[in-house]
Amino acid sequence: MLALLRCGPRSTSADVFKVLAERLQKEPSFGAVFTTLDRLADKKLLISDYIEDPDRKGRRRRFFTLTGQGSRILSDALREGTRLAEGLGASFPAGSECN
Repeated sequence: MLALLRCGPRSTSADVFKVLAERLQKEPSFGAVFTTLDRLADKKLLISDYIEDPDRKGRRRRFFTLTGQGSRILSDALREGTRLAEGLGASFPAGSECN
């Protein structure tokens, strides 16, 4: 969802793939990216639209946009992740709080 947020509204799975590859500095599986986008759309966290593309001789392209619910869930997850990481700094001491 972060990659889709970086791409902006009405992004294709190829756009998301490109952002992931650039940011992670390795190529993810295209099938995994498409499957994940499809599942997020099924959960109503993304809107999925098919639009005819004149550059592709009228073949339809699928575009994805983050929904309001998806934005809220992403924001909550980022906030919780930040809270969990507070105070860790650059090092991660082994088992310091769990023993």
